[in-house]
Amino acid sequence: MLEKKEEIFLNAENYINFDLRKNIHKDTLFKVINAYSNERYSVPSAQYATIEMKAHMATFLNDESLFEQAIVDMEIAYAKYNSIFEKYLGKLDDWKNNLTSVFSNRQAMLDKIEENIANGKIKAQVELLP
Repeated sequence: MLEKKEEIFLNAENYINFDLRKNIHKDTLFKVINAYSNERYSVPSAQYATIEMKAHMATFLNDESLFEQAIVDMEIAYAKYNSIFEKYLGKLDDWKNNLTSVFSNRQAMLDKIEENIANGKIKAQVELLP
């Protein structure tokens, strides 16, 4: 599984059809996320991943309306996959609280990004344009 993720990462430009080394418009990235989500609508782990990604993007952008949409998406997905999500994620309120904590502690995320740039885990920070 990790090899597949590394392959996708290494071929990201081809996989998602844009250059990750340049500034990225938020709408362009959402098209990719939504396409992924729509293609895998019946896969709970894909729904979880896209919700988490949206919540983290909202945190990065400090976009409260995007975060609120991620919470709505979470509630819809949780209702559909209740037993699966509860088994792997716990209660809905726990998942919400976890993501709310991430959003509330935005500076910690920004600090982690800077740390990852400094230690080479991220080559450079691109700007995510509105």
